[in-house]
Amino acid sequence: MALDASMPQPEPEVVDGVVVREPAPIERRSVAPVTVQAAAVAGASLVAGATAVVLAKGVARAVSSPRRGRRRLGGRRKGTRLDVLATRTFLVDVHLVDRR
Repeated sequence: MALDASMPQPEPEVVDGVVVREPAPIERRSVAPVTVQAAAVAGASLVAGATAVVLAKGVARAVSSPRRGRRRLGGRRKGTRLDVLATRTFLVDVHLVDRR
């Protein structure tokens, strides 16, 4: 397509800009805060893990202890108490369904 003299000519684009003569200096961040934070997390994790191991050993020792014996439930009168030899815990889901 040839340019015709009768067609309007596009206006030249005007660009505003700032000339930068020197590059801006790059700021270096210190790695010290990240290192301190990583060390704190590692230390806290170590302490939490050691605590969990100690508690798990204590619970296992208490469960297997021979002095555990029987627990008694019931009233104060003789003959109304129940001897509990063992307990079991179950997770139960209950769903109510509408019959239509």
